[in-house]
Amino acid sequence: MMHAQRRQMRTAFTTAHKMAEDKRAQLDDAAKNMASATAATAASLRERAQDTDSAMGAQLELMATKIDAIRKLDHEERRDARHRLQKLQDGLRETARTHVKAAHAAVRHLEKSSKDLEREQRRAGDSEQTYEGTKEKNEQMWESYKDQVENIADDLQDSIGDIHDRVEDPLEHEMDSTYDQNERDVAALRHQYHHTVEKASQARHSLTQANEASERMLAKSANTTNTKDDASILLTESWWNVQAPACVAAIFIGTAAAFVVDSFQRRRRVSSNDGFDRLMA
Repeated sequence: MMHAQRRQMRTAFTTAHKMAEDKRAQLDDAAKNMASATAATAASLRERAQDTDSAMGAQLELMATKIDAIRKLDHEERRDARHRLQKLQDGLRETARTHVKAAHAAVRHLEKSSKDLEREQRRAGDSEQTYEGTKEKNEQMWESYKDQVENIADDLQDSIGDIHDRVEDPLEHEMDSTYDQNERDVAALRHQYHHTVEKASQARHSLTQANEASERMLAKSANTTNTKDDASILLTESWWNVQAPACVAAIFIGTAAAFVVDSFQRRRRVSSNDGFDRLMA
């Protein structure tokens, strides 16, 4: 079951690693696009970059969580193996005690039956030699059984201890090998994690620099536009200041010239009329 859990955690780590790399690549693209961003597109680009950065951070956190979970699972697996071995030994000892108890009960029942037989033989009037002979024989038998039960009980406990030792040594060796392999796997995962974190940090730094450069460029562009507008207004005002006197002078001269011409024409008509009148006279 724990092997299946480890596979699931490794799969989850791999998925999170891939998604973090994808988000990091998107941040790199955002940093490149920021250089050509306009005032209209920069805000939207920054917002998308922030969302991407948050998603990347979540995947990095998930990677770290899975590494810790895998390492915790390794310790739990080691502890569970020892617990199962101890449980096996306790079960064997409990089974042995149960059988030894039953054997002691059987010996006690045999002892009681031997005494009952002696009593019945006496009641039946058997000779002392007969029932004493039977009693001695039965006592030897049930005492022998009692000793055998005690010996078997001790042998069982020793055998259970031997079983534990024979299982424990290779189990510890296997757990040590598995633990070392798991630690190497965890070290590899940590290397991937730290490498991804470093690349993510570089992507964030590049994005920050690109964003600052974009802000400076947009601010400079805005200042340049304002300067051009101010220069246009100033040029118009300067042109007007230069041209206004000339225009006024031109208007004045034109008006004066028109007045002179008109006066001349009127005088000429009068002179012509006078001459014509004189000629007719």
